[in-house]
Amino acid sequence: MKLLKSSVLVLTVFFLFSSFALCQDGKISVAVLKFDAKGFEPSQLDVLVSRFRVALNATGRFNVLEREKIKEILAEQNLQQSEIAEGSGDNVQIGKILGVKEIITGDIGKIEEVYTVNVRRISVETSEIVQTASADYEGKLTGLLKVMEQLAYKLAENPTQKHVALKMEKEEVKSEQKAEEKQKVEEVTEETGEEEEDIFGDLYKEFNIAKDPFKDSTPPVIELYYPSVKNNGYVRVSKRDFELSGLVTDESGIVSVKVNGEPADVKLGLAGMSFYKKIRLSKGRNTIEVVAKDVYHNVGKLTFTVEVK
Repeated sequence: MKLLKSSVLVLTVFFLFSSFALCQDGKISVAVLKFDAKGFEPSQLDVLVSRFRVALNATGRFNVLEREKIKEILAEQNLQQSEIAEGSGDNVQIGKILGVKEIITGDIGKIEEVYTVNVRRISVETSEIVQTASADYEGKLTGLLKVMEQLAYKLAENPTQKHVALKMEKEEVKSEQKAEEKQKVEEVTEETGEEEEDIFGDLYKEFNIAKDPFKDSTPPVIELYYPSVKNNGYVRVSKRDFELSGLVTDESGIVSVKVNGEPADVKLGLAGMSFYKKIRLSKGRNTIEVVAKDVYHNVGKLTFTVEVK
């Protein structure tokens, strides 16, 4: 009982301190938690939520808690990542533990050809919805990246407004414009011998974006849960059937996780993307390489050796 009271006291002090810090810089401290989505791959949802998180922080209105910090705080409280990832935890209580004033959640869905996005800002102190934002978008999946970005800025424009709506219209590109764009690509290919890379497909053209303002060059971070081994480490086992699991984190969003060139089973969580892979080893020494790639093609690698006795 004493331990429970002490924990509550520590969390209360931490929350009050965070609220004081909020008043000092005038920004609203928030944690972006899990978004619900159906019909999306975990990696796709991770990219979209990451884009929203980065854009929200860039508005200057919010102090957005980094995913690595969320992971660190939850680990200190001995909370299970799997429970939170599945949404069984109380988001408001999680917000109190994280020491933020508000949490932000949402949902993304699709009806026929229209994507719909809803975002909610929730007060940790009162559990009430402070603000909502919504957007309907018809077009390519990559266009949702811009929708998430603009929703973040829409929230920041007037944070006291109860509801804001974002109107997205699919831009029609004339055939002569398409021909001109194609000719430019062909000219680049002729000069360099390589086609100009655009990681978001037609996103920039569709929304008339000159460049991606949030591009980063930091590779994903890979952490193994089992076996507990670091990069270039060594482990010995007695069976050829081998399982490994871990977590990949990246601020921009992860698009793939592979083990020895084969896709791993992945699941999106609050702190990052967890992965699992079962492989068949050869007798003797085996080199295991885990490779994770983010949306900007930054590659993170973790290599270790497994010896079968």
